[in-house]
Amino acid sequence: MNKLNNQSTGQFLRDASQQFLQTFVSLLHWLIQLPLPALLLACLAGALILSLLPMALTLFALFLACKLAALLVARSPAQSEKRPN
Repeated sequence: MNKLNNQSTGQFLRDASQQFLQTFVSLLHWLIQLPLPALLLACLAGALILSLLPMALTLFALFLACKLAALLVARSPAQSEKRPN
């Protein structure tokens, strides 16, 4: 049974790498056929996505951490003491 799993895993990895290589080659063919202005726009769009996406994720994580810190401060035991009647 273990040998069968190793063989199927190896076949899966071979198929996945072959599919990735085929997709990469087709992307290269598409890029070669692009005219220069379109290639410039594609490169600028890719650079914009690669530079803004990490910043957006970092800001999201920062604001989420601030929100969690504010919730922890609001629920601290010193603030939630019961008032005497």
